[in-house]
Amino acid sequence: MKDSAPDDDGSKINLLFFSAGEVDFCVDTDQIESTSAYWGGGSDDLVWLHEELGIGNVAISRNRVVFKIKTGEGASYRVMTDQVTDIVETDCRDIHPMPPLIELFALKRGLWGVLPRNGRLVLVIDFLLLAREKEAAKYRSTQPADCSNNPSDSALSV
Repeated sequence: MKDSAPDDDGSKINLLFFSAGEVDFCVDTDQIESTSAYWGGGSDDLVWLHEELGIGNVAISRNRVVFKIKTGEGASYRVMTDQVTDIVETDCRDIHPMPPLIELFALKRGLWGVLPRNGRLVLVIDFLLLAREKEAAKYRSTQPADCSNNPSDSALSV
């Protein structure tokens, strides 16, 4: 009988696959505290992924799902998506980084990778990164603009 070592070198990740609009996403299952069906209504902690990522607000599915996200800071928030499609263990090496041209924009929306799957590209999202970026944007919007380095100011002085 041949001994076989498990093929686990720490490069595996469990991903929860879901959709929002016609876009496929996945997230590390460790970020999800719970899931539930959406029955209507809203609250301050509910983030509509369609709106957050600018992919429109028309749902493809009537089976909307809410993910409760673990933040590790005592607080949590919820994210609305259209439907859960799968949970799969994946090799991390199969996830590709975002192309450099869009990487900074994508990271501000919590998107950090792309996973080819079943002939489609699946966007890998980090809900904790998305929450941090939302808080940073909220903070920046309350700060006065610093125009001291604005090159157009010198063009206006005569």
